[in-house]
Amino acid sequence: MNVRGVCLVVLLLVFANCIAVTTARDPDIDATPEALITEKGFPVETHNVPTPDGYLLQVQRIPSTPGAPVVYLQHGLLDSSCTWISNSVDQSLGFILSRAGYDVWLGNQRGNRFSSRMADGGDYNWAFTMDEMARFDDEALLTYITNATSKPRISWVGHSRGTQQMFYGLSRYPHHANYLNLFVALAPVAWIGHARVPLIKDIAAFDSHDLLDKIGLKDFLPYVVGGSVACEVCPECCGDSIAAIMGAGTGNATRFNQSRWDVYVSHFPAGTSSREMAHYAQLVVTNTISMYNFGSAAANQAAYGSTTPPLYDLTQIPSSATLPIALFTGGDDDLADPADVQRLVQTMGASRFTFIHNEPDWNHADFVLGITAKDVVYPLVVDLLKKYNP
Repeated sequence: MNVRGVCLVVLLLVFANCIAVTTARDPDIDATPEALITEKGFPVETHNVPTPDGYLLQVQRIPSTPGAPVVYLQHGLLDSSCTWISNSVDQSLGFILSRAGYDVWLGNQRGNRFSSRMADGGDYNWAFTMDEMARFDDEALLTYITNATSKPRISWVGHSRGTQQMFYGLSRYPHHANYLNLFVALAPVAWIGHARVPLIKDIAAFDSHDLLDKIGLKDFLPYVVGGSVACEVCPECCGDSIAAIMGAGTGNATRFNQSRWDVYVSHFPAGTSSREMAHYAQLVVTNTISMYNFGSAAANQAAYGSTTPPLYDLTQIPSSATLPIALFTGGDDDLADPADVQRLVQTMGASRFTFIHNEPDWNHADFVLGITAKDVVYPLVVDLLKKYNP
């Protein structure tokens, strides 16, 4: 073997050793949701939920005693079900709710690392945005879980895009409320015209017409095994990578467990479609909450029966008597910007919300990864669940 070959082998061995050392340090790195759950001593089930348009959505379940009240947790943009179980048992909302006696279901949005299969086994169709999640995925999940548990109503706890798809879905398909007894919105997203997140702003500057999709890049920031090795080489890069998507301040936030950045980065980002990101870009540029713009009057006419994409009308969401909605907001949130959240509240009316709680110095990721959430926010969430989903 020549010198070049020897050097290559040495480099590969060093890289493999980095991964091995990182993995040995914390078994949660690159672990599946099932592994994250079972290694903490909880039971787990894996369900694949079919949607009417042919996708399979993978959902993890932490079952409880028969007849227990049901809670569904939906993650945000580019995330996965791991976000609810990435901290310790007493700091992760998924485990906290399970210990409180709830039957906990952890969802994965279409296009992420766990929900990237078609029901017919064919090539994955990346031609979707949050419109399809609001139209197809919400109802598929709600009907599947209520049938599986024999519970007519469940609670939906969402973070970021996990709230956005429910707001949009309820506005166009209000019968979805018939499956719910409570909707908890952590870092709620509807409008994003004031979003200051670097990734969203950069994409808005060049890809509102779906350039990435058109040139063949169908999936966006897919999951990469071994991404946590970057934390060994460049520790500050770990926080920066999450901050680029969730907002500034994340990397230096004292509310985060600094020793677990490698765990967080090993699970995030988890991927979505390029078209979904183009839709986000459109929402920033237009400062509206419209459906996806196909780029021409003819294409929109074919899709919607109108030359421009329809707007989501949040005033059509059923009243609080039908569905209680609770908002948990952060005053330092660069993605769910306070100005955009205020527009949400003003549009629907403050009296429409059953509960509104603001943490003035919290950012976007604090609601799922912050180690103080267990003391500040999660007890309030549990209290709401006990009231509306006992």
